[in-house]
Amino acid sequence: MNFASVNRGVAMKIFLDRSMCDDSLPTCERRMARLIQHPLGEDRPCITAIEDDGLPELTLVVKSDGQEAVIVLDDEARRLAGTEGISAFLPWSLPFYRSYE
Repeated sequence: MNFASVNRGVAMKIFLDRSMCDDSLPTCERRMARLIQHPLGEDRPCITAIEDDGLPELTLVVKSDGQEAVIVLDDEARRLAGTEGISAFLPWSLPFYRSYE
């Protein structure tokens, strides 16, 4: 599948903040996979902004647990993240559940 055709050539950078949602990690991973596969077809509480960054790749800025990562996904990485989830691309481990204190 050519993801550029799914996006109709739209260059995008999506900003995500996991603190905006109470989903457990498995639910978050499923929703992130859907977002990665169809970025123009998803509206999630964790999406804080979408910008045109001019790149052919999909760029995600992920905030979670006081950390932030910028992930640039080409078609192959999007296929992998679309099935494996975004956790594999983050430089830290996401907790199964978040604790609120």
